[in-house]
Amino acid sequence: MGKRVEVILGADGSVKVEALGFKGGSCLEATEFIRKALGVKNDESNTKVKSSFYEEEETEMVVNGLPSGFCG
Repeated sequence: MGKRVEVILGADGSVKVEALGFKGGSCLEATEFIRKALGVKNDESNTKVKSSFYEEEETEMVVNGLPSGFCG
C-alpha cells in the first residue's frame, strides 16, 4: 500500500485528516501543511495515532547515487 493522505469533510463541518501507509512520526510531517491550511490543530484532543506510529519508517540507503542492493 502506498502512502496517502485523506481529508474527510463531515456534513456538520468537521474535518478529519488521515495519513495512510506511514510509519513513525512521518505522518505528522505529511499532514502538517494540510492541517495548517484548514486550521486543524494537532493536539491530544483531536489526534489519534495508529500502531504504525510506533514503528520505524524504512529508509533506503543510497550510495554514490545508486540505491543499496544495486548490482551490475
